[in-house]
Amino acid sequence: MASTELAQSCASRYLLYRFSGYEISRAKSFQAINDISLVQEKLHDSVAFVLKASKQLPADIIITKYHFSIVTRALGEGGQGTTYVAEKFFRAEFGNFSSEEVALKLTDFSLERERTLLHEFLYPNDFKDTRLNFCREVFEVYGSKGKKNVGFLQLMEGDLTQIDYTKIEDPASFILPILYNVASGLEVLEKSGIIHRDVKGPNMFYDEDGHGAVGDMGYIDSYDPKRNEKGPICGTPGYLAPFTYETLSDQIERVGYQTPAGDVYAFGIMLQDDVLGKMILQFGKKYGVKVDEYRRTIMSRIISKTSKKRFSNESVVIEKVEPEEISNLAKKFQRSRRLVYYSSEKELRFIPEAKKYLEIVKTVLNRFEGDLDSSELKGLLDLARLAYCFQIAPQEKLTFTNVCEVLGNFFSEGESSGDDEAIDPSAASSSNS
Repeated sequence: MASTELAQSCASRYLLYRFSGYEISRAKSFQAINDISLVQEKLHDSVAFVLKASKQLPADIIITKYHFSIVTRALGEGGQGTTYVAEKFFRAEFGNFSSEEVALKLTDFSLERERTLLHEFLYPNDFKDTRLNFCREVFEVYGSKGKKNVGFLQLMEGDLTQIDYTKIEDPASFILPILYNVASGLEVLEKSGIIHRDVKGPNMFYDEDGHGAVGDMGYIDSYDPKRNEKGPICGTPGYLAPFTYETLSDQIERVGYQTPAGDVYAFGIMLQDDVLGKMILQFGKKYGVKVDEYRRTIMSRIISKTSKKRFSNESVVIEKVEPEEISNLAKKFQRSRRLVYYSSEKELRFIPEAKKYLEIVKTVLNRFEGDLDSSELKGLLDLARLAYCFQIAPQEKLTFTNVCEVLGNFFSEGESSGDDEAIDPSAASSSNS
């Protein structure tokens, strides 16, 4: 492996070549390129070396045996590491260099298990599927403080929470194919016996052509329905299904069952909060429309003992309440809602029953009449119906095969149930009823 001295030597002479516009093919004879080649010769296939940015080095460089990448900017930071945009260079014909823009994930966590699991369970064609945006190349990284791991991914336009719907005509029609791509990618995992365990808007991506992809697979795991054993719960609490936990003690200890149905439930929360909720909040700000009912009552409503916004004497009750009394507390303070989960932080989350849910959504959407046309408003209401269906359907109906079929037909038929009294869970699985 390359020595630190060699790497430092490369960095110190890097000023000889500033990567003018990163057009490396015009200056491949510069000393910096030769230095990088010397580092590459000493690297194993699974190892990368990082040259950290400094006064002499304008950007981090990640060097592997067969290519090197210049980090251009940070893309996002999550619980498992930071993702960057980089220009990846590799030798082409006649000694020239070719390049492509990629995303790379730098993390303290190992990426090898994720890659190995996907290699093991996915069929070759599925492994190349662009609806699955995972680290196809992973390396152990040396040359920085502590050992890191880096993985290379396809560069996407952004995640589902970063879309500006105020600049999009008919936002529901825009997001539908993206959601379908994401659901079909999750269906590939589901059919391969893999659960994602962290389905949410920040982990699902789209590109400039309107394609969606499943990302951030650091929590994936194989799933065997015959195993039926409790295990540590991964993922984001606000997206966990109530059937994840068997008892209130399990919820406190964060042990339970994570299943494909839980991924579908999380997809419904994502649709409700990260997609529809984002649309409503953005349109509310643009048109000066009050949307507090949706934000307070529907969007991942968290009521905690540390919250500044509480109902009456709720803080006293929650601080003293025993886990077994949680359901009674739910009835006392929120008679029109059902308890969704109780977490280790002693938080309560409620969601309105179907009739109340639709009343709230319609009340808010009606305020946009004159700002959004009737087809746009109908599309938003249909998204609300879908989001709720994916949360209340029976577990056996919560599969991504059903989700894909519903998304494929729901808007193309141009019809919704129009049922204000309730939302039929079978709508999420009508083809299999």
